[in-house]
Amino acid sequence: MAVMTSNPLHFKIIRLSTALPSDMLKDKVNYDYFHIELFSSTTWEWREFRDIKLSSSVFPVCDETVISGCVVYFLLSNDTICDLIYIRKNI
Repeated sequence: MAVMTSNPLHFKIIRLSTALPSDMLKDKVNYDYFHIELFSSTTWEWREFRDIKLSSSVFPVCDETVISGCVVYFLLSNDTICDLIYIRKNI
């Protein structure tokens, strides 16, 4: 989880969580799926986005997140970077 924007009264949070086994496609056993959700304190709602699919041997390293402009970067366990692009006006 990472805070995307913040000022004293308004903030946005991005959260990645693993998908439950019942949510995963049965024919994709070599992959894990992660839910992406964004929270806005303005609307006080979580908004779901398209899941991301990663190889079962790769996972996000939770403490390593960088936000620059409209892109959120997550360090993955195989030392690569996952970048998620969002549009501020839609969040």
